[in-house]
Amino acid sequence: MFSGINPPLKRIEIERLHLTQIALAPDEEKHQKTRINPTPSNSYCTRKHDRALWEDVFPHFSAIIQADGTPWTHGNLFLLDRILNIPGTNDGTLRGIANDLVHFINEISKNEIGYLDFSTRKLKLPTYQYHRLLSEAMELGAGEASTAKKKLGSVRAFYRWLKKENIIDKDLRLWEESTFYQSFTDDRGQTYSKAATRTDLTFKSEKNVDPTDAFIEDGGKLRPLTREEQKALVQALIHLKNPEMLISFLIAMTSGARSQTVFTLPKSIFTSDRAAKEGELVPIRIGRGTNIDNKNNTPMTLLIPKWVFLMACTYAKSERYIKRCHTAKTKHPLSEMDYLFITKSGFPYYTAKKDTKIIESRTLPKGEAVRLFISRQLLPCLRQHHPKFRLSFHDLRATFGMNLLEDKLEQIKPTTGNYDLVLRYVQERMGHARLETTERYLKYRDKLKIFTHTQSEFESYVQSLCADPV
Repeated sequence: MFSGINPPLKRIEIERLHLTQIALAPDEEKHQKTRINPTPSNSYCTRKHDRALWEDVFPHFSAIIQADGTPWTHGNLFLLDRILNIPGTNDGTLRGIANDLVHFINEISKNEIGYLDFSTRKLKLPTYQYHRLLSEAMELGAGEASTAKKKLGSVRAFYRWLKKENIIDKDLRLWEESTFYQSFTDDRGQTYSKAATRTDLTFKSEKNVDPTDAFIEDGGKLRPLTREEQKALVQALIHLKNPEMLISFLIAMTSGARSQTVFTLPKSIFTSDRAAKEGELVPIRIGRGTNIDNKNNTPMTLLIPKWVFLMACTYAKSERYIKRCHTAKTKHPLSEMDYLFITKSGFPYYTAKKDTKIIESRTLPKGEAVRLFISRQLLPCLRQHHPKFRLSFHDLRATFGMNLLEDKLEQIKPTTGNYDLVLRYVQERMGHARLETTERYLKYRDKLKIFTHTQSEFESYVQSLCADPV
C-alpha cells in the first residue's frame, strides 16, 4: 500500500451518477431559525447539487476503485470536481482523465512510489518518476509524445486540485514552470501574442518526416484523398451495397461535416419539399440550438449538395430504414431522437449529446461501428486494387476542404490572385474558428504540388539516362 492507496487501480463506469446534496426538508427549512432543539435526522432530504452543470444526472461517470474494490477518495473527488466546475466536461473527457490517473498510480506503484510521497529529492518525486517512466516507454516504441503529454497534463491537473483543496502544501514544487509567448492569427488575419506556461515535464521528440506522407493539422492529422482515391472510394462503397455508409460518407465528403454531425442528423429534416425550396446547396443548422452535434457545440450552417440530400430523402423512405427505425423504437420507445443513420440492431452510430435516453444505454455509441466498417470491410475492398490505401472517416472532411479550395482557386483569375476571399469562403464552409487553420490547406496544396513537380522532373531525367543504357 502506497500513500494510503491499494494498487492496482482500475476504472469503472457508473451508469447514472445523481448529482445531489443533503439539505433540510422544505418544512424543516421554514422553521430552522426558530428551532431550539436539533433537527431530527429524518428531516433531511437530497436535492440537486447547487453546482451541478447537468440537470440532475451525469451519465456514465468514470470512477476509480482500488484492488480491494474500495473507491479511491482523492481521485474520485477530483473527477467529481471536474463535472461540477468545468463546463464542457462530458463522459468521454472524464473517461480519458480517469484512465490517465489509473495509469499514473499503477506505474509509479510498480516502483514503490506513492502519489503523496514528497519526502525525497526532486527527481524522486512522483511527477518526475512518472515522466521518466513515460520517456523510457517512448524510447522502446511503446508510446508517442502526444499521448504522454496528455497523461502528464491530467496528472498536473490532479495535483493542482490537491493544492486548491489544501490536501497538500500549496508551496510544493512538483515541477518547474516558465512563461513564454505564443503567436496566433485571428479570423481577421491579425497576429497577436498570448502568454502561456510550460513545465519541465515535457518531451523532446524527433519526428521521422516522410515528404510523401503529407497531412493537414485540423483537429487531428488529416490526409485529403486525391481525385483518384475519391473515385476508388465511391466505387468501393457502391460495391459493398451499404446505403448507410454510402450516404454518410458522401455527406461528409461533400459538406465537410464531422462524424458527430453526420451521424446525429435527424431523419425529419430530409424531405423532398425542403429540397424543392432550396438551390443546389441545402442549408442545415447544426450545433447550439439544434439536436445536431458539432465540435464544441459551435452553431453554424452546413451546406449539403441537393443531389446528396435527395439520396438521403430516398433512403429515409426505404424499407431498410423503416425496419431499422422500428427496431430502434422497440428498444427505446420513449426516445425523442429520430436518427437518420441507425445500425441494424437499432442503435445510433453516434449518440447525440441531447439524446434524452443517453443514460439508458450501457455503452454510448461514438462511431465504433463506422470504424469497424472501415477496417473490416471498406479497406480490404479498396486494397484489392490499391494495396497502400489508408483512410479514416475524418479524412473525408479534409478531402472536402481541399476539393473546395481547388475549385474556388480555379475560378479566380491568376492575375487577380484574390486568395484571401477564397480562404474566407473555405473557412466559413469548414467552420474553422481561425483563418490559420484554413491556411494550412493552401500550404498543403502548395507543398504537394512542389514535391510532385520536383519528383516528376527528377524521374524524367533518370528515365532519359536509362533510355540508352551502356
